[in-house]
Amino acid sequence: MSAAWAAPVVTIAAAAPAASASPSAGFDLVLDPPQLGSSFYMFNGALTRLLEVGEPVATVVANHGTVASPAGFTLQVSYDSAVFRLTGATGHFGGSGGDGTSLPIVTRSVADRVETVTFTIPVMIPPGTDPFTGYFVAFDYDILGIYPHDAVADYRPAHFTLLPVPGDADLSNNTAVGSIAQDKGPVSPWGVLASASYATKAIGSLTLKRPTTITWTSVGPNPTPAGSQLRIGTDAQTASQVRITNVRFNGAPAPGAVTFVSQESTGQTIAAVYALTVRLAARDVLTYDVTYVDQTPPAGISQIYRAQADFLAPDPNSPAQRARDERSYLQY
Repeated sequence: MSAAWAAPVVTIAAAAPAASASPSAGFDLVLDPPQLGSSFYMFNGALTRLLEVGEPVATVVANHGTVASPAGFTLQVSYDSAVFRLTGATGHFGGSGGDGTSLPIVTRSVADRVETVTFTIPVMIPPGTDPFTGYFVAFDYDILGIYPHDAVADYRPAHFTLLPVPGDADLSNNTAVGSIAQDKGPVSPWGVLASASYATKAIGSLTLKRPTTITWTSVGPNPTPAGSQLRIGTDAQTASQVRITNVRFNGAPAPGAVTFVSQESTGQTIAAVYALTVRLAARDVLTYDVTYVDQTPPAGISQIYRAQADFLAPDPNSPAQRARDERSYLQY
């Protein structure tokens, strides 16, 4: 899996299915659920409800029969092309751990926003295998359903299908549904994007890089939460004070839009925290300059700690926050 998104991911575990009363005569290929899973948050098309979307992490090809299956059969996967894009897979026996054999995509097609890819399963599946001992197929995929594409109408879950293999004792268990979207209820999405101008300064053989002007742009559709704060920090070896000055709101001077709260020090960094007295509605822009009181760093300084600017909501883990990746904070 890959995605330009650093939000917390919800991890789930699937329950093992009940064992069948007796194995099928011959081979019986089955898609069993993997014993792991992952999901992330999106919104419905109207940006009014929160969706928890399961990711197409993996499936397990098992054999509930009494003899080994043939090799070289086809696994087909379809999914919402607005939310994911599969790029490949690996396969191995024995659960989610360990290295796998690369399984390249054989065919790819798209119809009505559903993308379908196929893989060839290159091995025989031994009889009596299950979710823990079967052939574990882990998918490589990109998550496309992130800002600004974090709202989806009529989400299509993923379908995993083993195309019919001659001699398979039961074709009814060759299909599984995954990547379900669960409606978690009403939500008021909001978000900000960060941008900045910065300056660099040579300190011995090192380079200090820190912002001089910072801009926050609200992406809406709802205002930023009341009680939000701004934090700007830099290397404590190089500055004794950080301050926000020359505040502008939608281009007009707005010195009262922020109020100083505190200056913090971790020993490695020093930071100023300001409370926002305004809420940024959709497309509102807050800009300010940053000033530093420089100090002489210690002799032989060998490391400079990164400057960082953050927009701090009262609930830092709220799933209502959009653009929760490198575009919603600054780090130098």
